Amino acid sequence: MLDQDAAKMHAIVLCAGLGTRLRPLTHAIPKPAVPVGTLPAALRTIQQLLTAGFDLVHINSHYLASELESELTAACEAHGLSPSRLRFWHEPELLETGGGIARICQSLAAEQGSNSCKDTLVVSGDIVADVPLNEMITAWKNRHSSQSSLMVTRPLDKPRKDITWVDATNQFVCGFGADFDAINARDSGFLERVFSNHQIIAGELIQRATVEKKSSIDLFYRSALKSGDSIIHVPMPFESVWFDIGTPDSYFQCINMLNQANTKSVDHSEWKCLHVCYPRRSGNEKNDQGLDLGKTDQDYAGLINCSEENVHKKEKKNLHWVLLGRLYSHPARLIQGVSALVDVLHGVDFSSKSLTRSLAFSSTHSLRLNTLSRPFSSSHPLDPSPSLSSVFEGIIHFPVPRSLLEPLRLSHPLLVPLEFLLSLCDSSSSSAMVPSHSPYWILITPSLP
Repeated sequence: MLDQDAAKMHAIVLCAGLGTRLRPLTHAIPKPAVPVGTLPAALRTIQQLLTAGFDLVHINSHYLASELESELTAACEAHGLSPSRLRFWHEPELLETGGGIARICQSLAAEQGSNSCKDTLVVSGDIVADVPLNEMITAWKNRHSSQSSLMVTRPLDKPRKDITWVDATNQFVCGFGADFDAINARDSGFLERVFSNHQIIAGELIQRATVEKKSSIDLFYRSALKSGDSIIHVPMPFESVWFDIGTPDSYFQCINMLNQANTKSVDHSEWKCLHVCYPRRSGNEKNDQGLDLGKTDQDYAGLINCSEENVHKKEKKNLHWVLLGRLYSHPARLIQGVSALVDVLHGVDFSSKSLTRSLAFSSTHSLRLNTLSRPFSSSHPLDPSPSLSSVFEGIIHFPVPRSLLEPLRLSHPLLVPLEFLLSLCDSSSSSAMVPSHSPYWILITPSLP
């Protein structure tokens, strides 16, 4: 039984990365916590591990650690999972994947007064995938004593440096990247694959490792091969879903996959929204009018009402709104931005038919949330050109405390460009973010008291 085998192992979900490629979204939300439909990205993997029989899932954190913990905990509670089954390990200094694994496992062994670590299954928190747990644990149960680790790989999707070399029998991992001359390796029958970020590491291998800033490949796998151990290879099942949501395009592709698999998870209804937008930029920095919280509403009279114009442009260019998912907690920077927005908009007459005279604010309009509609197959990714993020506008639903929005007495949700919201947090800073055309929008609604 899978649950009996899982009980003998530790489970770790790695969530300490910086998420730089997914900015500006990750300026406010750590990548493993970004919403993917009804769940934060990492919680999709955590749910699979808990269902398989792991009593506890260990999660390392570094960047925006409190936001990560709050979002995963709140989402657990909202979906009937006990947050007590998650244990967070903060890394004050980023240790990379190998160091993070070694630190957690060796600390757990010390807590239990043991001189040996448990075998450990590890998955990355920014990977949205069907974790091949049955294949992994079955292969691990049947391993020989000289097999000290296991790696899952996928077919090579593009030329890349981080190749995983697999032997001609497709059973063992032989090396990584430039460990072999590519021409000689291919002539020897070696297969070029890519690591799927699903792995099992023997407790003995973890125990003898030092806790240092190294990847799992450098800390564990190269060491294992050097010692004469072999690395079990498990191919990712062909029909399995797998996404690294590290870029806007791959994030949108992932949402597309989920929408096609479960259309009920996407809201196709029309939202009646009030659309907040920033002043149009002239291209001349000296003439550009930024948002100054010290100005009065009258000072902003005459700002172009670009909301309806934006909506019409999207229709003409066949752009679509896409619901990426919702947040369950309150990331600090988003709350700061909402608070600043409330201060700016306080006193605006939302019932007025001439909101064009108000501060960069639009009239009410209906917003239909469409799903991605292009053909998609997990084995044949979407053509990366043109970029999906230039074709679709992604919306994150963000319920905030009703008390925070009380001064506005909203009749409809607010739809706000993410970068505009973040720029309000930094309006007094010289490093204030300049609003641009990123694909992320925040749909602000009052939550229950």
